[in-house]
Amino acid sequence: MTAARRQAFHVERGWRATRLCLRALWDGPMQAFLADPEAAFEAAQKLKQGNTATVARVPIGDRTWIVKRYNVKSRGHRLRQSLKRRSRARNAWRNGERLHEAGIPTARPVALLERHWGPVRGVAYLVMEDLGDLDLRRALATQAPREDQVRAVVELFRRLAALRLSHGDTKATNFLVHGDRIALIDLDAMGAHPRTFRREQAADLARFLANWQDDPAVGRTFADAFRAAGLPVS
Repeated sequence: MTAARRQAFHVERGWRATRLCLRALWDGPMQAFLADPEAAFEAAQKLKQGNTATVARVPIGDRTWIVKRYNVKSRGHRLRQSLKRRSRARNAWRNGERLHEAGIPTARPVALLERHWGPVRGVAYLVMEDLGDLDLRRALATQAPREDQVRAVVELFRRLAALRLSHGDTKATNFLVHGDRIALIDLDAMGAHPRTFRREQAADLARFLANWQDDPAVGRTFADAFRAAGLPVS
C-alpha cells in the first residue's frame, strides 16, 4: 500500500481491539459507534441472523450503513478463527478495498472493529455502504433478466478473472441490483488462486447457475452469455 493510501485510513491497534476507518468518515458518530457498537447494532433493523454472522441496517450520524457482526459461537469456534492467518472480517475488508480500487461494484467497507485479547479473536463489526435490499434473486423472481443485467453479471466475472479472484459463494442474494449496476457483496470467502483459478472460477459459475434450477430459461440465458464471453461453463 502506498503512503497516500495509508493516509486515507485511520488505524488504531491495541491489545484488546483494532479499529480501521476511512479517514474522511472518522467523525464523532462513527467514533462513538466503533467505541461501543452493540447497543446501536441490537436496536437496528436486522437483515440476516445466523450463527456465525448477523447483518443489520444501522443509522450512524446522518446516514444508514450495513453492519455485519461476525459472531463467536463457542470456545472451539474462537480458537479455530484465531488460528487463521486473517479473520473473516479482515478478509472481507481487504477484498472490499481490492474491488473498490479495481472499479468493481461492491458495497465498500468503510470501517472495521475487531475485538480480541492479544491473538485470541472475538466479535468483529464491518461497516459497509448501504446499497439497498434488491438482490438478483428477488429482481428476477417475476421477470426475465434484462440485457443490461446479463451484461453486468458477465462483466463482474470477467473483471474478477482479470484479477485472478474467485468469490467463493456466488448465490444470487450476493448480487445486489443498485440502479443500473450489479454489485458483488459478501466477500468473506473471496481469494486469489493463481494456480487453480480456472477451477475456482468454474465452481463460482456453476454455483451461480445453480440459483436458477427452478427457472431453466434464466439459467440458459446466463449460461449462453458466459460461453459467449469465453468463461468456463460446462
